[in-house]
Amino acid sequence: MHPYLFICKEGNNNNGSTTNLKSGMSLSDRRHTPLGRNLSESTELSQSLSSRSGGSSPIPRPNLDDITRRLLEENEGMLFEINKLTRELTDERAKVSGLHETLAERSAELELMKEKLSDATVVATDDTGKPINYKRECDGLAADNNRLVKEYERVCTELEKRTEEIRREMGDQRDEAEGKTISVQVEQFNREITALVPTVEHIVNSLKRCVVTGGIAEERILENAQKELHTMRRITDTVRRMNAGDETCVKGLLTQIQKGEQLTAPGDVAVVIRWMVVRAFEAGLQSAEGNLRTLVDILNNSKGRYTSENATTGSGEVPASGISVRQMFRLLKM
Repeated sequence: MHPYLFICKEGNNNNGSTTNLKSGMSLSDRRHTPLGRNLSESTELSQSLSSRSGGSSPIPRPNLDDITRRLLEENEGMLFEINKLTRELTDERAKVSGLHETLAERSAELELMKEKLSDATVVATDDTGKPINYKRECDGLAADNNRLVKEYERVCTELEKRTEEIRREMGDQRDEAEGKTISVQVEQFNREITALVPTVEHIVNSLKRCVVTGGIAEERILENAQKELHTMRRITDTVRRMNAGDETCVKGLLTQIQKGEQLTAPGDVAVVIRWMVVRAFEAGLQSAEGNLRTLVDILNNSKGRYTSENATTGSGEVPASGISVRQMFRLLKM
């Protein structure tokens, strides 16, 4: 009977495998260890002997105490760990060997570069084949560097000075440009306001001429009133055309004025003044046009009544309605 034939105390995992309660290894893992292989071979040998003996009694198992059993379990666990560490050690040795090879390659490359640099310092020559004196060249480069630093500082000083001059010139030009802009705006405003004067004078003179002349008994009084009404309508259209195209602009400017904002864009004040003049003339013209229209209606009615009463009475007296018309003309001329 093999001395390690006895199987240690085992437990069943959830997956059905048998696990050593002490070491935590399954039966399938233990079979890969040397001790596990010996136990497995012993078990197979015992089973074969039992089957060959036929009706004979099976081989009795040795009785092991608890200390021996625990030692066997610990032995088995240590053998498993040793095998695992051996495999890891083999892998690490392979890695170390690869690193040594890489280090050797890099060292060879470094030595080659050192040799090349050493050769260069020894045999370096200029275009004429003359060996280069590195100390003299370094001194020359240092002198050139100092000269370039001084030139750089001098150029920086000149640039700063020139920049300050340009900044002052730009400030003067800006002030001059702002003054010119203000002058241009004032001149433009003056031109626009001056351009309104002839139009205003024309409208005022036209309004002064819009007076119905002639006596009450004259036949041309109605014709004159109708003519002046037509003239008044033409003047009204002229005044409205003065403000044509500025409606949207005027709305925005009036909104700014109502908010207490200042008008800064060129020509805004002229637009507002032109709008005020047009509004004033338009209101006066509408009122005068309404008066003339009423006058024409009164004259038409008076003429019809005067003709009817003359035909009826046969007298040359002026009717009461004619007196009212004369009084109206007197009021209009005042």
